[in-house]
Amino acid sequence: MALVALSHPAAQETFLKAMKSQRLHHAWILWGRRGMGKRTFAEKMAEYLLEMEGESREDTQHQIKSNTHTNFLRLTPAEDTKTLPLERLKEVSKFVGQTVANGGWKVILIDSLNDMNLNGMNALLKTLEEPTDRTLFFLIAHEGEGSLLPTIRSRCCLLPFYPLNESALEPLFEGAYSPEQKAILCGLSQGSPGTLRQLQQSHVLELREDFLRCLSHILNKETPIYAEVYPFVEGILKKENFNIFVLLLREWFHQTIKLGTQRTSFHQLMDVHDSIFHLVNSEKTLHLDQRQTLLTIFFKMEELRVAP
Repeated sequence: MALVALSHPAAQETFLKAMKSQRLHHAWILWGRRGMGKRTFAEKMAEYLLEMEGESREDTQHQIKSNTHTNFLRLTPAEDTKTLPLERLKEVSKFVGQTVANGGWKVILIDSLNDMNLNGMNALLKTLEEPTDRTLFFLIAHEGEGSLLPTIRSRCCLLPFYPLNESALEPLFEGAYSPEQKAILCGLSQGSPGTLRQLQQSHVLELREDFLRCLSHILNKETPIYAEVYPFVEGILKKENFNIFVLLLREWFHQTIKLGTQRTSFHQLMDVHDSIFHLVNSEKTLHLDQRQTLLTIFFKMEELRVAP
């Protein structure tokens, strides 16, 4: 099978080299931020391992995507709980014990370790401790979303996925963008292919213009804050763009801190920054009302207004 080059050539080279050496480890932790393409990578490697003589690549791809391939098992969180229940993890032990008729590979993809509780991790650990021949685990772990159980980490190879540079992201642009627009999108995506795709689908460049215009009115007292903030906030909520709004907010603070400003002192700027992102983090952990969170953020930005 001719393998199409993926966005992470270093990770691909590491895995294929291990496979060709005939010393392929039975469990791999794919580690990196969300949106880095870890699941796509795992599915492509599964295609490479599972494609059988007489079976077309398209059939293999379709069966893996639909999770219907007899030698492939993907576990993802339940929609209602966003966690991987222990009952689903019991499927792994049963799947590993099955015999493959052609002596081929069995591949298990768990997306992700961060969605498992301690009981689930211990159940997985028992399976990892007793690997069977030609059985391969891809275990996705998201950076910054909790620590890995050391006993699981010690039984796996760690395959890191780092942010991509602009040249690596270039093939992922959909549509015509100017060099300046591409630079903005790459900066907002922070090297993440999944984030770049999401940004393009959400028309973030138009949203960014609205955001900067709204901030300009607030910071320069051109109009009452209510006239600009409320319509913008309602637009964010209607299109469920809260996370993208946070990216725009981070970009604005990063550029303002980097370039400096005469409108306020560095310490005041950092105080407002810390206060706002403490609120952003609280929204995630405490499930605060997003409308109130957005309004509070803008009212906090008033502290950076130009003095009369």
